[in-house]
Amino acid sequence: MKGLLRGWSYKLAPLLNRAKIISSTINAECFAGATCGRCMICQIFGASGGGLPPLSVTNFYPVTADKLAQVAKLRPEELRSRPDLIDQPRLSYSPHVRIEDSSGNAAMGGLYTLETVPPRTLFYGEIALQKHLLNGVKPGDAYLLILLAISQLRFSYAGRRSRVEARILPESDLKDALSDKRCAQVLGRLMMK
Repeated sequence: MKGLLRGWSYKLAPLLNRAKIISSTINAECFAGATCGRCMICQIFGASGGGLPPLSVTNFYPVTADKLAQVAKLRPEELRSRPDLIDQPRLSYSPHVRIEDSSGNAAMGGLYTLETVPPRTLFYGEIALQKHLLNGVKPGDAYLLILLAISQLRFSYAGRRSRVEARILPESDLKDALSDKRCAQVLGRLMMK
C-alpha cells in the first residue's frame, strides 16, 4: 500500500506544485529506485538510508462488513490476536505464463500462479502521518498529497489488474487533516458512510 501511495505521489506532487496548490519542494528526478532524500516525497515516505519516515502503513487484514464496527475499535496489529474478526476470503488461483517480449514465446521459468480475492473484499489497515517528523514539509501539503494519492487508487490498478476503493472510517483521528480546508474537501469524498 505504501508503494502504491508513493507511486501516485510522484505523479501528483508536480501537478499540485505547478498549480500552486502545494508549496513544498519537488524534485522531478527523484523516484522510488533513486531517492534524493530532500524532496517532499522523500520527506514524507522516507529515502534510502534515511531515518524513520513520517508516514507509516500497517498490514491490511481482510474483514467482513458485519464485524467492521468491532474491528474499527482495534488497532490493525491487534487483529492478529483476534482471528474471530479476520475474514478468510475464498482465494482463487490461476496459472499464467510470462511471455518474452522479443520472441513472443514462453519465458524459461515463467510459469507463475496468480492469487486473487473476490471483488468487494474489505480490508482494514491504518495509514498514519507523524507530523512532528516532517522536515521542511507543511503538514497540510503532506496530508493533501496522501489523501489525493489514496483517492487516486480507484482509478488505477493495484497489483495485477485489481482495483482498490479506499474509504476512511468515521472513527479515524483526522482533526489535523480536517483543519486544512483542502484536505476536508477530499476527506468528505473518502469517508465511509
